[in-house]
Amino acid sequence: MLEKFLLYTKTVDFIAWVFPVINKFPKSQKFVLGQQIENMALRFLEKIIRANHQKEKAERQKILVELDIDLQVLQALLRMAYLLHFLSSVQLEFALEKTRELGKMLGGWMKQTVSV
Repeated sequence: MLEKFLLYTKTVDFIAWVFPVINKFPKSQKFVLGQQIENMALRFLEKIIRANHQKEKAERQKILVELDIDLQVLQALLRMAYLLHFLSSVQLEFALEKTRELGKMLGGWMKQTVSV
């Protein structure tokens, strides 16, 4: 069922892209900044699943706000990786494009939840 949910699918695709990129980080940062990026991406995926299963509107809205914050943190971590030269400008632009796309889908879900 979740495979038909576009936000979920796009998030899984993003995670599948970002994990191999992180494996190329310097060893000292793979387990610091890289781990933070991985954890935030996985937490984002987990909260999508939680929100999707949440029947109570107020609780779903709360999770969606948390998702929005997590996405902003993920973008900041990716920018930090770029500034530290662990990501190329092409990789950063790709990652930010994908996270902006996730943000737009999340925003639509938030508006839909408020209006229901």
